[in-house]
Amino acid sequence: MPALLIVLLCYLLMANALAAPVEVRLLQAPAWRVQGESRSALLPGQALDAGDSVATGPGARVVLALSEGSTVKLGENAELALRELREPASGDGVFKGFLDVVRGAFRFTTTVVGRKRDVRARIGSATIGIRGTDVWGKHEDSRDFVVLLEGRIEIERDGQSVALSEANSLFMAPRGQPALPLAPVKPEDLARWAQETEPQAAGGQRDGLGAYRLMFALLDDAARARALLEQLARAGHGAVLEEVTLPTRRAWRVSVPGYINGAEAQAAASALVTVTGGVRPWLRRDP
Repeated sequence: MPALLIVLLCYLLMANALAAPVEVRLLQAPAWRVQGESRSALLPGQALDAGDSVATGPGARVVLALSEGSTVKLGENAELALRELREPASGDGVFKGFLDVVRGAFRFTTTVVGRKRDVRARIGSATIGIRGTDVWGKHEDSRDFVVLLEGRIEIERDGQSVALSEANSLFMAPRGQPALPLAPVKPEDLARWAQETEPQAAGGQRDGLGAYRLMFALLDDAARARALLEQLARAGHGAVLEEVTLPTRRAWRVSVPGYINGAEAQAAASALVTVTGGVRPWLRRDP
Protein backbone atom coordinates (compact mmCIF):
# COMPACT_ATOMS: atom_id res chain seq x y z
CA MET A 1 0.00 0.00 0.00
CA PRO A 2 1.51 3.40 -0.96
CA ALA A 3 2.78 5.45 1.97
CA LEU A 4 0.52 8.41 1.09
CA LEU A 5 -2.57 6.20 1.19
CA ILE A 6 -1.55 4.81 4.58
CA VAL A 7 -1.14 8.33 5.96
CA LEU A 8 -4.55 9.33 4.58
CA LEU A 9 -6.26 6.31 6.12
CA CYS A 10 -4.64 7.02 9.50
CA TYR A 11 -5.82 10.62 9.30
CA LEU A 12 -9.38 9.58 8.53
CA LEU A 13 -9.42 7.08 11.40
CA MET A 14 -8.10 9.69 13.82
CA ALA A 15 -10.65 12.28 12.65
CA ASN A 16 -13.45 9.78 13.15
CA ALA A 17 -12.20 8.86 16.61
CA LEU A 18 -11.98 12.50 17.65
CA ALA A 19 -15.36 13.50 16.24
CA ALA A 20 -17.82 14.73 18.84
CA PRO A 21 -20.71 12.31 19.44
CA VAL A 22 -23.18 15.09 18.52
CA GLU A 23 -22.79 18.34 16.59
CA VAL A 24 -25.26 21.20 16.24
CA ARG A 25 -25.74 21.15 12.48
CA LEU A 26 -28.37 23.91 12.20
CA LEU A 27 -30.45 26.02 14.57
CA GLN A 28 -33.12 28.66 14.74
CA ALA A 29 -33.05 30.50 18.06
CA PRO A 30 -34.00 30.53 20.82
CA ALA A 31 -32.17 27.36 21.86
CA TRP A 32 -30.01 26.38 24.82
CA ARG A 33 -27.51 23.79 25.94
CA VAL A 34 -28.39 22.54 29.42
CA GLN A 35 -25.77 20.94 31.69
CA GLY A 36 -27.21 20.24 35.13
CA GLU A 37 -28.19 23.63 36.55
CA SER A 38 -26.18 25.47 33.91
CA ARG A 39 -27.90 26.85 30.82
CA SER A 40 -26.14 28.51 27.88
CA ALA A 41 -27.22 29.59 24.41
CA LEU A 42 -26.65 27.01 21.69
CA LEU A 43 -24.18 27.84 18.91
CA PRO A 44 -24.05 26.42 15.38
CA GLY A 45 -21.29 23.83 15.00
CA GLN A 46 -21.15 23.31 18.78
CA ALA A 47 -20.10 19.87 20.04
CA LEU A 48 -22.36 18.09 22.54
CA ASP A 49 -21.83 14.98 24.61
CA ALA A 50 -23.60 12.54 26.89
CA GLY A 51 -25.23 14.30 29.83
CA ASP A 52 -26.08 17.42 27.82
CA SER A 53 -29.63 18.44 27.00
CA VAL A 54 -30.93 20.68 24.23
CA ALA A 55 -33.92 22.94 24.92
CA THR A 56 -35.78 25.10 22.41
CA GLY A 57 -38.12 28.05 22.75
CA PRO A 58 -41.04 29.41 20.69
CA GLY A 59 -40.54 29.12 16.92
CA ALA A 60 -37.19 27.37 17.34
CA ARG A 61 -35.71 24.46 15.40
CA VAL A 62 -32.50 22.49 16.02
CA VAL A 63 -30.83 19.89 13.79
CA LEU A 64 -28.27 17.62 15.45
CA ALA A 65 -25.82 15.30 13.67
CA LEU A 66 -24.70 12.13 15.47
CA SER A 67 -21.21 10.90 14.70
CA GLU A 68 -22.52 7.54 13.43
CA GLY A 69 -24.47 9.24 10.64
CA SER A 70 -27.93 9.90 12.06
CA THR A 71 -29.78 13.22 12.17
CA VAL A 72 -32.09 14.43 14.93
CA LYS A 73 -34.47 17.35 14.44
CA LEU A 74 -36.21 19.17 17.30
CA GLY A 75 -39.22 21.43 17.11
CA GLU A 76 -40.18 24.43 19.21
CA ASN A 77 -40.64 24.30 22.98
CA ALA A 78 -38.89 20.93 23.06
CA GLU A 79 -36.23 19.33 25.22
CA LEU A 80 -33.97 16.42 24.33
CA ALA A 81 -31.66 14.81 26.90
CA LEU A 82 -28.59 12.97 25.57
CA ARG A 83 -28.60 10.24 28.21
CA GLU A 84 -26.01 8.01 26.56
CA LEU A 85 -23.58 8.50 23.67
CA ARG A 86 -20.94 5.83 23.61
CA GLU A 87 -18.40 5.63 20.79
CA PRO A 88 -17.14 2.11 19.97
CA ALA A 89 -13.69 1.09 21.11
CA SER A 90 -12.81 -0.04 17.57
CA GLY A 91 -13.76 1.00 14.07
CA ASP A 92 -16.06 -1.98 13.58
CA GLY A 93 -17.73 -1.64 17.00
CA VAL A 94 -21.24 -0.48 17.82
CA PHE A 95 -22.22 3.12 18.56
CA LYS A 96 -24.67 3.18 21.48
CA GLY A 97 -27.04 6.01 22.27
CA PHE A 98 -30.07 6.76 24.41
CA LEU A 99 -32.06 9.90 23.56
CA ASP A 100 -34.78 11.09 25.92
CA VAL A 101 -37.47 13.36 24.44
CA VAL A 102 -38.53 15.17 27.60
CA ARG A 103 -41.06 17.31 25.77
CA GLY A 104 -41.97 18.39 22.26
CA ALA A 105 -41.50 16.94 18.79
CA PHE A 106 -38.47 15.24 17.30
CA ARG A 107 -37.49 13.36 14.14
CA PHE A 108 -34.75 10.74 13.94
CA THR A 109 -33.42 9.88 10.49
CA THR A 110 -30.68 7.45 9.60
CA THR A 111 -29.76 4.87 6.97
CA VAL A 112 -28.89 1.22 7.05
CA VAL A 113 -25.57 2.08 5.41
CA GLY A 114 -22.93 3.37 7.83
CA ARG A 115 -21.55 2.48 11.22
CA LYS A 116 -23.15 -0.13 13.44
CA ARG A 117 -25.53 1.42 15.92
CA ASP A 118 -27.73 0.60 18.86
CA VAL A 119 -29.82 3.71 19.49
CA ARG A 120 -32.93 4.00 21.63
CA ALA A 121 -35.22 6.97 22.03
CA ARG A 122 -37.70 7.50 24.84
CA ILE A 123 -40.77 9.60 24.15
CA GLY A 124 -42.58 9.99 27.45
CA SER A 125 -43.82 6.53 28.37
CA ALA A 126 -42.70 4.82 25.14
CA THR A 127 -39.19 3.63 24.29
CA ILE A 128 -38.20 3.06 20.66
CA GLY A 129 -35.49 0.70 19.46
CA ILE A 130 -33.98 2.22 16.33
CA ARG A 131 -31.81 0.64 13.65
CA GLY A 132 -31.96 2.07 10.12
CA THR A 133 -35.11 4.13 9.91
CA ASP A 134 -36.94 7.44 9.76
CA VAL A 135 -39.27 8.12 12.69
CA TRP A 136 -41.18 11.14 14.00
CA GLY A 137 -42.53 11.43 17.53
CA LYS A 138 -43.86 13.85 20.12
CA HIS A 139 -44.30 13.94 23.87
CA GLU A 140 -47.28 16.02 24.96
CA ASP A 141 -48.97 16.47 28.33
CA SER A 142 -51.95 14.37 27.26
CA ARG A 143 -50.33 11.77 24.99
CA ASP A 144 -47.24 10.29 23.37
CA PHE A 145 -47.27 9.40 19.70
CA VAL A 146 -44.88 8.02 17.13
CA VAL A 147 -45.07 7.82 13.33
CA LEU A 148 -42.87 5.38 11.44
CA LEU A 149 -41.96 7.03 8.15
CA GLU A 150 -39.59 4.37 6.85
CA GLY A 151 -37.84 1.23 8.10
CA ARG A 152 -38.78 -0.69 11.21
CA ILE A 153 -38.94 0.08 14.93
CA GLU A 154 -39.94 -1.63 18.13
CA ILE A 155 -41.82 0.27 20.83
CA GLU A 156 -41.92 -0.77 24.48
CA ARG A 157 -44.52 0.67 26.86
CA ASP A 158 -45.79 -0.60 30.20
CA GLY A 159 -44.01 -3.92 29.77
CA GLN A 160 -45.51 -4.58 26.34
CA SER A 161 -43.75 -4.50 22.98
CA VAL A 162 -45.09 -3.72 19.52
CA ALA A 163 -43.28 -3.67 16.17
CA LEU A 164 -43.96 -1.14 13.43
CA SER A 165 -42.85 -2.09 9.92
CA GLU A 166 -45.45 -0.43 7.67
CA ALA A 167 -44.53 3.07 6.48
CA ASN A 168 -46.73 5.83 7.91
CA SER A 169 -47.90 3.69 10.82
CA LEU A 170 -49.12 5.60 13.88
CA PHE A 171 -48.61 4.56 17.51
CA MET A 172 -50.71 6.63 19.91
CA ALA A 173 -50.64 6.38 23.72
CA PRO A 174 -52.96 8.64 25.76
CA ARG A 175 -51.52 9.58 29.16
CA GLY A 176 -52.36 7.00 31.80
CA GLN A 177 -54.32 4.79 29.39
CA PRO A 178 -53.57 1.77 27.21
CA ALA A 179 -52.09 2.48 23.78
CA LEU A 180 -54.53 2.69 20.91
CA PRO A 181 -54.44 0.08 18.12
CA LEU A 182 -51.86 0.77 15.41
CA ALA A 183 -53.34 2.67 12.49
CA PRO A 184 -52.24 4.46 9.31
CA VAL A 185 -51.53 8.13 9.92
CA LYS A 186 -53.78 10.59 8.11
CA PRO A 187 -51.81 12.38 5.34
CA GLU A 188 -52.99 15.79 6.51
CA ASP A 189 -51.87 15.05 10.09
CA LEU A 190 -48.48 13.81 8.90
CA ALA A 191 -47.93 16.89 6.74
CA ARG A 192 -48.77 19.18 9.66
CA TRP A 193 -46.70 17.29 12.22
CA ALA A 194 -43.66 17.00 9.93
CA GLN A 195 -43.46 20.79 9.69
CA GLU A 196 -43.08 21.00 13.46
CA THR A 197 -39.50 19.71 13.20
CA GLU A 198 -38.46 21.15 9.83
CA PRO A 199 -36.34 24.36 9.73
CA GLN A 200 -38.47 27.26 8.55
CA ALA A 201 -37.50 29.74 5.85
CA ALA A 202 -37.01 33.27 7.21
CA GLY A 203 -36.72 31.81 10.70
CA GLY A 204 -33.15 32.94 11.36
CA GLN A 205 -31.38 29.74 10.27
CA ARG A 206 -27.74 29.41 11.35
CA ASP A 207 -25.12 26.74 10.78
CA GLY A 208 -21.41 26.20 11.25
CA LEU A 209 -20.59 27.52 7.77
CA GLY A 210 -22.93 30.51 7.71
CA ALA A 211 -21.07 33.58 6.48
CA TYR A 212 -23.48 36.26 7.71
CA ARG A 213 -23.57 37.81 11.15
CA LEU A 214 -25.48 40.50 13.00
CA MET A 215 -23.15 43.09 14.52
CA PHE A 216 -23.65 45.34 17.52
CA ALA A 217 -21.88 48.68 18.05
CA LEU A 218 -18.37 48.78 19.50
CA LEU A 219 -18.29 49.31 23.26
CA ASP A 220 -15.41 50.84 25.17
CA ASP A 221 -16.52 49.12 28.38
CA ALA A 222 -15.77 45.36 28.48
CA ALA A 223 -18.29 44.87 31.30
CA ARG A 224 -21.08 46.38 29.21
CA ALA A 225 -20.12 44.16 26.27
CA ARG A 226 -20.20 41.05 28.48
CA ALA A 227 -23.58 42.13 29.85
CA LEU A 228 -24.95 42.35 26.30
CA LEU A 229 -23.49 38.93 25.51
CA GLU A 230 -25.15 37.43 28.58
CA GLN A 231 -28.42 39.16 27.79
CA LEU A 232 -28.50 37.48 24.39
CA ALA A 233 -27.43 34.14 25.86
CA ARG A 234 -30.21 34.12 28.46
CA ALA A 235 -32.69 34.66 25.64
CA GLY A 236 -31.25 31.70 23.69
CA HIS A 237 -29.30 33.62 21.04
CA GLY A 238 -25.70 32.38 20.95
CA ALA A 239 -23.35 35.31 20.41
CA VAL A 240 -19.58 35.88 20.50
CA LEU A 241 -17.46 38.64 22.06
CA GLU A 242 -14.41 40.03 20.24
CA GLU A 243 -11.78 42.44 21.44
CA VAL A 244 -10.95 45.04 18.78
CA THR A 245 -7.70 47.03 18.80
CA LEU A 246 -8.17 50.54 17.41
CA PRO A 247 -5.44 53.14 16.78
CA THR A 248 -6.25 55.02 20.00
CA ARG A 249 -8.06 52.53 22.19
CA ARG A 250 -9.34 49.02 22.77
CA ALA A 251 -12.99 48.18 22.25
CA TRP A 252 -15.29 45.16 22.37
CA ARG A 253 -17.92 43.99 19.94
CA VAL A 254 -20.73 41.48 20.33
CA SER A 255 -22.04 39.71 17.24
CA VAL A 256 -24.35 36.79 16.40
CA PRO A 257 -22.64 34.70 13.68
CA GLY A 258 -23.53 31.82 11.39
CA TYR A 259 -26.61 32.92 9.46
CA ILE A 260 -26.83 30.95 6.23
CA ASN A 261 -27.76 34.00 4.15
CA GLY A 262 -28.65 37.65 4.49
CA ALA A 263 -32.40 37.04 4.46
CA GLU A 264 -32.17 34.66 7.44
CA ALA A 265 -30.07 37.21 9.34
CA GLN A 266 -32.47 40.04 8.62
CA ALA A 267 -35.38 37.86 9.74
CA ALA A 268 -33.67 37.37 13.11
CA ALA A 269 -32.73 41.04 13.60
CA SER A 270 -36.11 42.14 14.95
CA ALA A 271 -36.03 39.41 17.62
CA LEU A 272 -32.60 40.60 18.74
CA VAL A 273 -33.83 44.18 18.99
CA THR A 274 -36.58 42.99 21.33
CA VAL A 275 -34.13 40.95 23.42
CA THR A 276 -31.67 43.81 23.83
CA GLY A 277 -34.28 46.45 24.61
CA GLY A 278 -33.95 48.37 21.36
CA VAL A 279 -30.25 47.91 20.50
CA ARG A 280 -30.33 47.40 16.72
CA PRO A 281 -27.68 45.26 14.96
CA TRP A 282 -26.56 45.50 11.35
CA LEU A 283 -25.65 42.83 8.81
CA ARG A 284 -22.10 41.88 7.80
CA ARG A 285 -20.84 39.17 5.50
CA ASP A 286 -17.67 37.45 6.71
CA PRO A 287 -14.76 37.22 4.25
